[in-house]
Amino acid sequence: MGVDFNHDTIIDIAETNGDSSASGTFANERSYLWMQQANGQYLEQSAVSGLNHLMRGRGMINLDIDNDGDQDLVIWANDQNCTLWRNDLASGADTNWLRVFLDTSNEPHLAPNGYGSEVWVTVGSDSWMRNIDGGDNFLSMSELSAHFGLGTATTVDELKVVWADGTETVLTNLATNQDVTVVADSPWNDLGNGLAGTPAGKPRLTGHGTLEPLSDVILTLTGAQPNTTFSLILGVGQLNATFKQGVMVPTVDVIISGLPTLTYGMISIPFVWPAGISGSSLYWQYWISDAGGSVGFSATNGLETVSQ
Repeated sequence: MGVDFNHDTIIDIAETNGDSSASGTFANERSYLWMQQANGQYLEQSAVSGLNHLMRGRGMINLDIDNDGDQDLVIWANDQNCTLWRNDLASGADTNWLRVFLDTSNEPHLAPNGYGSEVWVTVGSDSWMRNIDGGDNFLSMSELSAHFGLGTATTVDELKVVWADGTETVLTNLATNQDVTVVADSPWNDLGNGLAGTPAGKPRLTGHGTLEPLSDVILTLTGAQPNTTFSLILGVGQLNATFKQGVMVPTVDVIISGLPTLTYGMISIPFVWPAGISGSSLYWQYWISDAGGSVGFSATNGLETVSQ
């Protein structure tokens, strides 16, 4: 696994070995800790760092178990004890850090804890990125946070979260040496599911972009019937169309017809968000030509946007 254990801004590597028996290839081989040097080379320092793990390692996670800012290790061993290896990095002028958690409870279309998101930290001309994921080691899942060692930096100029749906949240001028929780607050509000009844599955509409004036926006259709056509419906209000089995339908203020889906039932439409409509709510939906749909066509979920 890659973690900045000494907060010098560059990633170090921890690794454990294991066999299912005491006589296998990796029997009694130690776990390793490679500390990255300023020249990009790695120096193995498990023994001098106190990581004297000689058991049959099978899994490893990192987390800040004592909430002191540095990342600790837990190692599981095959048919042996689980062990905690606490990182007692001394606080100082050159060991600053930031730990970021993501809260997606306001956005049910995003995975819990921001799973699948990117977290970017910028200090001056330097930027670092961490992914929020749980697949960093065998049979193990580390703390779902983004941890940054920041060396001598006392302020983070920009913290940017690129959520799994492509939207972004940006915070600026943050003090280091703290935990920060970033709450997802997307301008795209999912209003519910569309009609089923297509062999390709239930079609889905997602929007990506901040909706700031003249910013890039993408509307993406997935799960549609391949090789057919669809229409984009846009309105300033919404209807509960009981005659269409309760599917949300925008008031049809704008309709763009004859758009093609691709062979795998999806398409993305990029455009530039217009200026001068701040605070306005708009409603979006795709209607798809689909003879197998519940009422002779399929409709995506509806989206509501409130422009910035």
